[in-house]
Parts: sequence; structure tokens; C-alpha cells
Amino acid sequence: MRILVCDDEKIICDSLQIMLKEYFEQENIDDIKIVNYQSGEDLLSDRGQKDIVFLDVKLGGKDGIAVGKELKKRNPKTIIFIITAFDEYTDDAFR
Repeated sequence: MRILVCDDEKIICDSLQIMLKEYFEQENIDDIKIVNYQSGEDLLSDRGQKDIVFLDVKLGGKDGIAVGKELKKRNPKTIIFIITAFDEYTDDAFR
């Protein structure tokens, strides 16, 4: 399984990566690869498999909502989690 994390704050990417690794270790799931990106454009240029993607809404350049829509066009089976501290993006994130 390949998981991508995209947040313009490196500390958020690193923290989420640590939590994900701990979770999968606890569940005895070994075949996990986690890749971090700090921009939506870089994530979209990734040609690898995207099973699960964690996207921040506020990114420099293309925002997480637009990146998520593009990812869903490319592969509707990709699971996307929108991560944000801003309530005003909730409706867009659920769409």
C-alpha cells in the first residue's frame, strides 16, 4: 500500500508519517510506503500508485481541494482525506 501525505508544513507531514507508521506497525501491516510532499503540484507529478492520500487544504499554489479532484479524475478508487484546521472548508472537503 502506498500512502501520500501533502502539507506545506514539513512538521505536519513528518508527524502524520510517524503516526501512520505506528498505526500500521501496531496492526502488523508491513507492506506500507509513505511519501511526503509539500506542494500539490509535486504530488500530482508523482507517477506511482496512490492508495491513500492525506491532503491539506491550504497549500502554496494549487489547493488541496483542486488536487483531490484531479486525483479522483485519474483514479476514482484513491482514498482521500482532507486535513485542515479551517471549518470553512468542510463542505468542499466532503464533496
